[in-house]
This record gives sequence, C-alpha cells and structure tokens, in this order.
Amino acid sequence: METEAYILMDEAHSRSNIVGRTEPEIEVGFPNICYCGGQPLLQTSYTRNDPGRKYFTCENVSDGDMHIHKWWDVAVMEEIRERARVYEVDLKEHREQESITEEKIVKLEKLVAELQKSKLDEGYELLIGGGTITVFVLFLSILLYCRSDYV
Repeated sequence: METEAYILMDEAHSRSNIVGRTEPEIEVGFPNICYCGGQPLLQTSYTRNDPGRKYFTCENVSDGDMHIHKWWDVAVMEEIRERARVYEVDLKEHREQESITEEKIVKLEKLVAELQKSKLDEGYELLIGGGTITVFVLFLSILLYCRSDYV
C-alpha cells in the first residue's frame, strides 16, 4: 500500500511539473536533448495507470531539476504530423513551381508561334517581292523585244 501511495504521489507531482512547466516543448516529435542538455532515454512505465507505456526521460532525471518527460506514442504522432506538414508544404511549393513552369511554357509557345508567323510573313513578302520583280523584268523584256521588232 505504501508503495502505491508513493507512485500516486509521484504521478501527481509529474503531472503538476508538466502542466506548470514554463519552458516550451524543446522539440516536436522525438526529443534529441533534455532541458538540462542531457540525452533523452526511452524508458517503460510501470505505474498502474500506464503499465508498459514507453516514454522519454532524461539521464539526469534523479537530480530533481526540470527534465523532459514525453510519452513515446505522443512523440510518434507528433513526428508523423510534422512529416505530413512538411510534405504538404513541399507539395504546395512543387505545385506552385509547376504552375510557374507551365506559364513559362505557354509564353514560350506563343513566342514561337509569333516568330513562325513573322517568318512566314517575311517569306510571303519575299515571294511577292520576288514575283513582282520577275513580272517587271519580264514586262521590260517583252517591251524591249517589241521595240526591237519595230526598229
């Protein structure tokens, strides 16, 4: 009975430390460092309320200072949510970049079409100009030929 009382007092003390903590969570997901600078350890709870539940604590937890206490399953969920958030941000950036690239492709296609049209217009101008010169030279040739017959 006395041991259970100590465990319950310890749980109550742990809850008050977590609720009354002034420091923000150091990390989202799996902790890499404790508030004191120590390395987190993965431990197993043997309390009546959470038997067998894994949690992160600090290697220096016995010194009585403020140390990390984070349930493993909570850390896993945070890790998954954070990775999903990062994935969504990356996907959004990729889609924005894809949209910008598509806009550039449309602009380039329009530019190519305009250049092709202007080249065709130049070709028609050359064809018409060349045809006009040919008709003029032919007309002069006929005119000169006709004049030579009368002379």
